[in-house]
Amino acid sequence: MNRHLSSEEFSEWLLGQRTPECEEHLRKCADCAAELDKIQAPLGLFRDAVREWSANEEGQSVAMPVRHNWGLVWVRVAATAVALAILIAIGIGGQSRRAAGIEREDEMLLGQVQAAVSRPVPATMQPVYDLMVEEGAK
Repeated sequence: MNRHLSSEEFSEWLLGQRTPECEEHLRKCADCAAELDKIQAPLGLFRDAVREWSANEEGQSVAMPVRHNWGLVWVRVAATAVALAILIAIGIGGQSRRAAGIEREDEMLLGQVQAAVSRPVPATMQPVYDLMVEEGAK
């Protein structure tokens, strides 16, 4: 594999769908390994917070009213928001570099399509059309 992993391959990796090619690439490519670490770190914090919250909830009796430590709740909410913001930024940053090249290709293709569609006749018939327009103008 001579290219970096795509966002789809990172997602599959995080979901446990790991291919031998991706494993090999991550062992050899420091950039992709660092990118994966940046993605996994906030997810690990989020997972730990959810597990801690779940353990606290399981330990409470149903009859007892729930008393929230609002400071801790806001810290958890903020940690979750930061983790999601990092994931979104990584996704946008990684995609924007690749998307810039794709956008240029799309714009060029769209220009070619627009030029072809805006012609009154196919390019091979253009000389005949020009003669007909000249004859009609006389």
